[in-house]
Amino acid sequence: MHIVTELLQALVAPLVSAANALTPLLAELAHRPVQNGDFMLSAFVVSVAVIGIALCWWAAFTRARWSNFRIDAGRRESRLSGAVRLRDMLLRESNLCLVLLGHGQKTPVSYGGGGDFLQDCMRGPDAALFATALDALLKSGFAFDLQVRATDHRRILAQGKPMGGAAAIYFEELRAEHEPDYREALNVLPTPVWVRRNDLALAWANRAFLEVVQAQSLDSALAGNAFIEKSERDLAVGARDGAVVTGVRRFATRNGERRALSINLNKLADATLLGMAVDVTETVEAEARLKLHIDTYAGLLDRIPAAIANFGADRRLTHYNSAYAQLWCLESAWLDSHPPLDEILDRLRRAGRLPEQRDFRRWKDEHMRPFSDRTRYVDEVWHTSNEKSIKVQAQPDLEGGVFYIFEDISEHERLTARLSLLSRVQRATLDAIDEPIAIFDPSGRLATHNLAFAASWQLTEDELAEAPHFTRVASLCIARKGRDQIWDIVSAALASGEIEGYAEWGKVTRADGRVIVVSLSHLPNGAIVVMFKDVTDLERFSEELGHGASPAAA
Repeated sequence: MHIVTELLQALVAPLVSAANALTPLLAELAHRPVQNGDFMLSAFVVSVAVIGIALCWWAAFTRARWSNFRIDAGRRESRLSGAVRLRDMLLRESNLCLVLLGHGQKTPVSYGGGGDFLQDCMRGPDAALFATALDALLKSGFAFDLQVRATDHRRILAQGKPMGGAAAIYFEELRAEHEPDYREALNVLPTPVWVRRNDLALAWANRAFLEVVQAQSLDSALAGNAFIEKSERDLAVGARDGAVVTGVRRFATRNGERRALSINLNKLADATLLGMAVDVTETVEAEARLKLHIDTYAGLLDRIPAAIANFGADRRLTHYNSAYAQLWCLESAWLDSHPPLDEILDRLRRAGRLPEQRDFRRWKDEHMRPFSDRTRYVDEVWHTSNEKSIKVQAQPDLEGGVFYIFEDISEHERLTARLSLLSRVQRATLDAIDEPIAIFDPSGRLATHNLAFAASWQLTEDELAEAPHFTRVASLCIARKGRDQIWDIVSAALASGEIEGYAEWGKVTRADGRVIVVSLSHLPNGAIVVMFKDVTDLERFSEELGHGASPAAA
């Protein structure tokens, strides 16, 4: 306090001295003597002068300082403006994708397409995770480093960092080092591939597409909005509206040749349309040839009198001929619906056209085995309830199905029975004849004989079974009775075929002394009937009669 007092006294003392010196001067200027109030006036004038001088000095000092500040601020502004321009230029020229948020900005500031990446991340499958990390960055300054899937399932690396009161998000599209350039790969494909926007405008196409539409370049195809085929626009409208466009066949000219194309249009997540046209010309030609073969095969089957049916691996009827429908009295319209085999068997059983079975289910399962057992074959005869005999043959085919052949052998069975009956009657008739008889067919084999023939030549039924040839029969007879001329006569008749020359042969003495009359006759079918009549006793009786009559006559 004492120091302050002394300081004030030191400051006031010069002012008081100046006021005392000014007082007489002011009185003299007023042409009067010094009065009591002149000192106060002098002190006031001195104070005003001192304050004015101080204010002038302060004003000059302040002005000089403000001028220096403006010059320094201008220099700083120039440096900052240059730095900002340099930053913007570096960001634009680099591949860095950046978005700046904060500082009260209404819209984000983006560089290098960062705004597009931001929108993709906010709309993609990981939008919730990305939004949570972004909110934490803006509110609390927490940095993040995330891999986010975009709307088109691209993987994007997003790195968020605080920058003062703002936030910076860096984006980078992740791509594996070995990942190829898909557009270049699509350009190499011989299959036309193209992409259309939601308004059906062509967005991109590969070289095969340009070749089909005869475009010189992709730009010309884009400018003309080329379509691979005139009806593709309607297909694209349907695909855009949600219709399924898969395997639609259209025809287009390629390299001067008419080619068949299978067009597929798929709507992508970003509402664009991906189109692809596969060349199926060879397939179409093969299908045409196959259809021709099938039609030929069907026509051939219809000409075959046997009933034929083919069942696929699913046990359903795939092919049949008209004889099959006629044999089983089935409607063609129902057969064309490809019924399964078990359903056909059930229907035939209800109609009484199958053999009566004690356990029909087991019988039906047994006839289903060729579908599962590829070595199983069926070869049997069905004697149906309507008095028909059907020969059934079934065997697995190469495609897992079963091929059936049905043949109505009812007439054959009846003829066979009649023939068997006729043969038995004929054999019984021949056995009733006492003379030995043998019938040889045109080939020289023994067709039939009677019991007298076997007994006369001492032959067994086993030796005469299986229709032995004439030479075998002759050798057996010679072995039993010895060699003579009988079989030479029969052999000559069979060899010449002129029965008339041997029909009236007389008696021949057999090697065992028996006298045999050989008679040969020709049947309508070319067979030869040989009858051996033993006249030995008659000859002896005639001789005795002859010897007895000679003395009487003498």
